[in-house]
Amino acid sequence: MLYLGADHRGFALKEKVKKYLAEKQIVNRDCGAFELSRTDDYPDFAAKVARSIKAGDLGILVCGSGHGMVIAANKISGARAILALSPASVMAGRRDDHANILVLAAQLVNFERAKKLASAFLSARPGKDGRYLRRLRKIKILER
Repeated sequence: MLYLGADHRGFALKEKVKKYLAEKQIVNRDCGAFELSRTDDYPDFAAKVARSIKAGDLGILVCGSGHGMVIAANKISGARAILALSPASVMAGRRDDHANILVLAAQLVNFERAKKLASAFLSARPGKDGRYLRRLRKIKILER
């Protein structure tokens, strides 16, 4: 399952990404915001998405700068959120770090760029190389 979430600053871009995913027949579940509300807070949506993710699931979060969502999502054990910088960095984050949440910065990323970043994220696969797995074990120890 792919979970989506956004605060008011990311709401419009999330809605466009959600429609794009539906057109591509990618099943997703929206964790909010469900309407534009300037008084909502990004940690609420980051937590909903991060807590929804189980083994094999992915998430996409959207806020203004992306930084707040990355910080908040990564507070949840098992979440590995990365800020989308380029398709190559997104793919490396999935492969090397087994990232399971992509964060888009709505004030920096237009819809066309968001589609490319989301596609890179969804097409990349976690690496099986021993060094990646060793590092993930160390991260799990840090989460305790």
